[in-house]
Amino acid sequence: MKYEKAITKFREIYRPTTREEVLREFEQDDGTLGIYVHNPFCVSICKYCYYKGVKFDYRRDSELYERYYGDYLPGVIEPFLPIISARNVLSYFFGGGTPSLMSADTMREVFWLFPDLANAPSKTIEIHPAIWDEGQLDVLAQFGFSCAIIGVQSFDQAVLARQNRPHVPVEAVRSLAAKLKERGIAVAVDLIYRMDALEAEAIFAQDLQDLLSIDFDVVSLSHSFEDIKSDDHLDEFYGMIERSSILDGYRWEHAESKHLSGCRLPPRQIKKCSKSMRLVAKAIDLDDFHTRLFPFINIMDEASQAWGTPEGEKYIKSILGFGSYKNPRKNTFSHIHRKGKVIEFIEVNNDWRPEYYVVYERHAHEMFSRTTALLGRLDAIGQVPEGIKLHTLNKTRMTRNESIYRRPELEIGVGLSWKDEDPRIQEFIGRIKGHFPNHQEFGNGLYIGE
Repeated sequence: MKYEKAITKFREIYRPTTREEVLREFEQDDGTLGIYVHNPFCVSICKYCYYKGVKFDYRRDSELYERYYGDYLPGVIEPFLPIISARNVLSYFFGGGTPSLMSADTMREVFWLFPDLANAPSKTIEIHPAIWDEGQLDVLAQFGFSCAIIGVQSFDQAVLARQNRPHVPVEAVRSLAAKLKERGIAVAVDLIYRMDALEAEAIFAQDLQDLLSIDFDVVSLSHSFEDIKSDDHLDEFYGMIERSSILDGYRWEHAESKHLSGCRLPPRQIKKCSKSMRLVAKAIDLDDFHTRLFPFINIMDEASQAWGTPEGEKYIKSILGFGSYKNPRKNTFSHIHRKGKVIEFIEVNNDWRPEYYVVYERHAHEMFSRTTALLGRLDAIGQVPEGIKLHTLNKTRMTRNESIYRRPELEIGVGLSWKDEDPRIQEFIGRIKGHFPNHQEFGNGLYIGE
């Protein structure tokens, strides 16, 4: 969809707002804060990518580059500097598009826009393995970046050619990872299964094997929603991970969760709804992973995911996002998650003039009233025997995920878990299963929804 038509659709389906309203909301917010900076340009438009950037060539588009990084981006950041200076900024994330299209000098100028960025505890940037130089890595080290995400996607030249993405051999990725580690920057790698259907299993199995020759700290293993046609594909994705030797040195990011303790891979109900899973080196403390290397993962995709954000001052509660250019997928977002309210804004660059829209609003009383109704249905089943734990598992999902017409829908659910094999527990769980036929089971656990 052309950007001009996308803006028209934004005006139809979202609530137009002003920069002043966005400022007021953040002035009232006092929780921990993360900063997202969008970099909209790409050297090629990859077919598989949902967050498509704008095709860019230095020789042809130098004026566009200067206007974006020298004028537009500083202009949208400047009004928010008092808020940034006053807040506890835990994390900066530079995403895209292709952030490594910035020159070393541009990186330095962009980083200097933010007061005290060098002292923020977490700073992450995405790097295309075919587009970088050592001067950029030196700048990242100068500003104390904690993590770089290398967007490999696949080491297979043929599949990347079909997806219109430049290929980089595993040896070059290994060299980039080593240079980052020399500068004290943790290395994350992205791989995707089934970017298309041609030799998908053989390609992913080889990608996993090649990955193990690289000194990396984190890997995001994703599957392409568009080419996952059945549960068999999903089972094969996790099966190949399980059969590889990667789990000898790495574990699932939630392996030490009190609810999922001991899981090598996500339980089935998480596999079904998650597009990506992350494996973390066993030498890395998982708390450090969640607070310094990847503190943004709970809330980066949509503000609605923030209902499940962990509590505590070391976890990000709100995101303030900057930067937009011809991006019909509403990539540039800000959101606030505080007691009683979740609100998401997007910034749209309409002919170099920023416009703002509210795309998501949710108030706590709606969630509580529906949760109470669900618990009332459970109460009618009878007295709960001792040994059963109950957890509210409210979340939101986006309908029509492939379209800008996405609509948030709140999903109210309750999880029950138990350890005993007490007959009274089994009898009670049996009654719940009969009362909620669409339940989902996972080990000694059960999920039910409205």
